[in-house]
Amino acid sequence: MSTRPDAELVEAWGAGEREAGAELVRRHAARLHRFFRYRAGDRADDLVQATLLECVRSRGRLRDAAAFRSFLFGIAYNVLRADARRGLRDGAPQPMRSAVPAPGPSPSGAVAERHDRAQLAHALRLLPMELQVALQLHYWEELTAAEISEVLGWPLGTVKTRLRRAHRDLGETLRSTPAGASIDLERTLRSWLDDVGDA
Repeated sequence: MSTRPDAELVEAWGAGEREAGAELVRRHAARLHRFFRYRAGDRADDLVQATLLECVRSRGRLRDAAAFRSFLFGIAYNVLRADARRGLRDGAPQPMRSAVPAPGPSPSGAVAERHDRAQLAHALRLLPMELQVALQLHYWEELTAAEISEVLGWPLGTVKTRLRRAHRDLGETLRSTPAGASIDLERTLRSWLDDVGDA
C-alpha cells in the first residue's frame, strides 16, 4: 500500500492516474464496509459498491483534496439514507442496526463487555439514525467535528451540540436501568474503536 497522503492521491487521480484512484479505494474500502456493516448488515457490500461508484462519478465536485475522507463518508451517508428510504418505499423497512462488534476473546472480560455493549446498543437504537452515524464517525472513524459537519451537512456548532446531546442521552438512558447504571459510556464507546480496528 502506498504511503502517499490522500490529498496527493486525489490530485493524481484527478489528473488521470488510475492507480491513485485504485489506491484510494483500497485504503478506504474497509472503513466503508465497517460503516455499513453495523448499520445495514448483509447489504453492506452493495452499499460500499454504490458509494465507490458515486465517488468516481462525483470526484469532480471534490473542492479540497485534503477533505477526501469527509467527501467519501458524505457520499456513504447519502447512500445509507437512500437505502433506508428505498426500504420504506418498498414497504419493508431495512433494519438499521446499532454498531456493535463482537466482544473480545477474554473469557472473564467478554461477559462484562457483552453486557455493556448490549445495554449501549439498546440505548443507541433509541437515537435517530443521523445521531448514531455522528457518534460512529466520531468514535470509530475519528473524524473531527469539522469533518462530521462536512459529512452530514450540519453547521459545525450543530455537530458539537448534537454529539454532546447524543452522549448525554445515551448516558441518561443507561443510568435509567439498573443494569446500565454502572457502564462507563466513554470507555465502552472508545473500546469499540479498539476492537474493530481496520476491519
